[in-house]
Amino acid sequence: MDEDELQLHELMLRGGRVRLFRFRSFTDLFIHELVTNQFWFSSKKHLNDPCEGIFHHGDNHPAPREYPHLKKFTVCCLTQTNNNLMMWAHYADNHKGVCLELDVMVSSGTHNGYHGPQKIHYSEHPPAVEQVIDRVDKKGHRSGQLIKYIQSDPDSTKSTLWEHEKEFRLTGFNDGPNDAGHLVPLGDNIKIIGVYFGLKAQQYQIDILDRILDSKIPFYQASDVITSYDVEFSPLSRSSLDANLR
Repeated sequence: MDEDELQLHELMLRGGRVRLFRFRSFTDLFIHELVTNQFWFSSKKHLNDPCEGIFHHGDNHPAPREYPHLKKFTVCCLTQTNNNLMMWAHYADNHKGVCLELDVMVSSGTHNGYHGPQKIHYSEHPPAVEQVIDRVDKKGHRSGQLIKYIQSDPDSTKSTLWEHEKEFRLTGFNDGPNDAGHLVPLGDNIKIIGVYFGLKAQQYQIDILDRILDSKIPFYQASDVITSYDVEFSPLSRSSLDANLR
């Protein structure tokens, strides 16, 4: 275990929480997520990495790219950072979207149909799996019912080409008709504790979220004065936003 995994394990034992971030484009789906307190979980085939879930057996023979049960697993991708230029470009509509700061409960069980957060590992080679049992754990996480023996979980391993993302992910199970993914209720297990607007975000976006979200949640705006290649932020006054809307 590395330092992050040890921290997650300790938090898991005592039911602790961890701070993570989620980048989003400003879409109708995103607004629906906020209004209904849900997050969208995407199916593997709609993710941007074609090697998601790739693994091989111990004899180095490639395993089939898809097993029936893997098709129904879904993921919600989070990250440890909110100031990476590439993340803003790739996952927040070229700096026109937002980044949510989240307070996430860490537990070994499931919450409202999802499991995690789980840290993503980065490797030069796909992980090796000795045996995958063709059964589905409908609780939304891999367990002894699904994987008898696993040397390294394929759902938590990606190429080192993605290492800059510093990804953590929540995993779910989609038993519905939409094979693109599904909405999962957050309950009290994930709380929005901050909102960061991209450098190219427009005022109407800020105004909409100001009306939707609790007034105690702080807002921040990416600064157009960049002293490094990390994105910098300045706080926005929620009270002045409210005054402008009246």
